[in-house]
Amino acid sequence: MSTNELASLPRDCWYVAAWDHEVPAGQMLARRILGLPLLFYRRADGQVVALEDCCPHRQAPLSCGAPGGRPRALRLPWSAFRQ
Repeated sequence: MSTNELASLPRDCWYVAAWDHEVPAGQMLARRILGLPLLFYRRADGQVVALEDCCPHRQAPLSCGAPGGRPRALRLPWSAFRQ
């Protein structure tokens, strides 16, 4: 889709971002929806987390990291950021 086509789509709506089987435990899924890079992963309790795929400190993709060992942790090789 072109940038103009993306701009014409409603942003404040629900969109299917991923199927359940696409976000297995211990792995992450990076996807772009309406031009926004998103990251999906599962917490230790199995709940799916969706974040903007951008480190707030370095503007690097969070998808370069790995799910952490703690229930809500996301390990990044360059930062102590945990989400």
